[in-house]
Amino acid sequence: PLWRLKTRTCPECGAGLKPSDFQFAPNSVRFHCIHCEQEYYGTDERGLLVPREFDCVRCRQWVSMDDMVLEPAQGLSDEIRSASNPWLDKAKKGRFKRWISTVGMTLGRPITLARATPPGRGGAALWFAVRTNIIYSIVGLAPFLLLPFLVGMSMGARGAAGGGAGVGAVVGILSGLVISFVSFVVSFIVGLGLWTLASHAILRMTGPVAGDISRTGSFICYASGANVLSAIPCVGVYFAPFAWIWPAISAGFMLRETHRVSSWRAFTAAIAPPAAVTLAIVGLFVGLMFWGMNQAGAAASWASVSAASTVQTVLTASGAPTSFAPTHPGAY
Repeated sequence: PLWRLKTRTCPECGAGLKPSDFQFAPNSVRFHCIHCEQEYYGTDERGLLVPREFDCVRCRQWVSMDDMVLEPAQGLSDEIRSASNPWLDKAKKGRFKRWISTVGMTLGRPITLARATPPGRGGAALWFAVRTNIIYSIVGLAPFLLLPFLVGMSMGARGAAGGGAGVGAVVGILSGLVISFVSFVVSFIVGLGLWTLASHAILRMTGPVAGDISRTGSFICYASGANVLSAIPCVGVYFAPFAWIWPAISAGFMLRETHRVSSWRAFTAAIAPPAAVTLAIVGLFVGLMFWGMNQAGAAASWASVSAASTVQTVLTASGAPTSFAPTHPGAY
């Protein structure tokens, strides 16, 4: 409990705190002036004071909300339930509702999600990431996956021969999908692991951190829920080079919160690994493109020289003049 504290650090873990970092129901908290104990009530949508700084009406001294002492309004219990991670909150009914609520927090409220996620639940975070991105991939690629099935069914409707070919096509497609699914899951988990290792290494190299690598990994996993661009049907695949930006920004907010580090450290750790991979892939494609162009130019030059050499050889072997110009002055 952080009520009635005059210091700006938690007595349990030593973490810094500010009232402006929290959200309350309007009029549910009393804010006491640090000079004279005058009470004020938070009335905005977050239950905070408006304005945040002012002259106290009793002692006339300048006071800031973040310096005030807080306690629940009269008649309210000290135990005010904080925000929870919907994915971990089994009390909330409906798995889909819990999932979509967690996705919404990764998109718009990553700091709240970081505060609401207890340590030691890395497995749940990984399962959330895998499940979420499988759903995104299925939705984004659904039109491409549906077309082969329709072709196979239409072949089956044409008769026995077409039916056999259609069944073979469908079986082939299903086998390819299973292999693709397993490959996707494995590569996705490996990618999250490498991202986690790189991000935590950057955080450790740039200064102290408040959490361990499991916390970094958990929030990298949760941040992948912001990869919504890949879920756009048909065109989601074309956003792949940029789809990591939103998850990386979401991860930056969560890493800053859980590790108590500066913004530049958190966002560097979150953004640098996927950005480096993207630049490497782009550089590889550009390099291959120029290499292909050079190879094509060399092949064309070699073909031209080879053709000229062949003509020269044929003319020499036949006894024909190898140069037209000396025997026909002025002619072309």
